Amino acid sequence: EPNVKKGEKKVYYFISQHYKFVFKTIFDDLQYPSVILLEEDIEVAPDFFEYFEATMPLLANDPSLWCVSAWNDNGKHDLVSDPETLYRSNFFPGLGWLMIRRIWDELKPKWPEGFWDDWMREPQQRKNRDCIRPEISRTFTFGKHGSSDGQFYNDHLLTIKLNDKFIPFKSMSLTYLYKESYDQALSTALKSAISISTKDQVKDYENKDLVITYSGSSQLGHLIKEFNLMPDSKAGVARGSYKGCLLYTSPSPRDRQKSR
Repeated sequence: EPNVKKGEKKVYYFISQHYKFVFKTIFDDLQYPSVILLEEDIEVAPDFFEYFEATMPLLANDPSLWCVSAWNDNGKHDLVSDPETLYRSNFFPGLGWLMIRRIWDELKPKWPEGFWDDWMREPQQRKNRDCIRPEISRTFTFGKHGSSDGQFYNDHLLTIKLNDKFIPFKSMSLTYLYKESYDQALSTALKSAISISTKDQVKDYENKDLVITYSGSSQLGHLIKEFNLMPDSKAGVARGSYKGCLLYTSPSPRDRQKSR
């Protein structure tokens, strides 16, 4: 029986212990090198397994990575367009993700009794490592009535686009996702982007990279709300962000927005 604190839901402790049981079985008992975690209320894209097979070597070989996720927290229909593009993110997304034994060996001695996902997002566990995520999600959750009581479901989760095209990731080069290459490309893109200050200015540009610079969490929160992104941050990290940057597609199909 878990040691549930007053005011907390017991189900979050049961879920955490279930994950621990799964990891111990997969990695310690059966000695598998990796596992994809998928909840029972999730639909997957046609290239779901192709995506994970192609990104597995990145996770295994890059110590600055600690997971690959099939989910984009900001992957709404009007905010995504390219099924081939993948990103690095400081935020642990979950909702269909790849774990390898090296990470389990590290987390096993201190696995939490409850709230495992928020725990993984804390700096002590993440250790400045990143996750790979797609622009267009490879999972879609239909679990409106779950342990979270439908939090964010109607306003955000329901509108996430599930990829419907098979992308042959295994035949594509994904070396751009290695940290040094990715950081250099991101820096170049930000420097060359057109600077704007308000959402209303987006309509003045077509097929252009745009950047809005913010100062502090309060202004970032305002921009997230204004652009209808997922508002729930964890451990000071906005969902889908990387080094304080939020990259997404504007409602005009190929306009690119970058909040920094």
